Amino acid sequence: MDDEELILKTAVRILQYLGYEAEAVRGGSEAVEKFKEFSRSGRPFAAVILDLTVKGGMCGRETLEELKALIPLSG
Repeated sequence: MDDEELILKTAVRILQYLGYEAEAVRGGSEAVEKFKEFSRSGRPFAAVILDLTVKGGMCGRETLEELKALIPLSG
């Protein structure tokens, strides 16, 4: 997640070059929705990369808190 298009494109290209599948979103709300969508489809994300500062939107810390709330704790 990043609000700068160039950073998003570059990060996706690097991750794909390294053999990973990657999804890019521009803001926290979109990241949360994408996370839910992939979890429901049986393809949950193994990792997320979040921009800490997002102009006019949910920052990385807020997004992380929402994502953590979506992950069931195993005990």
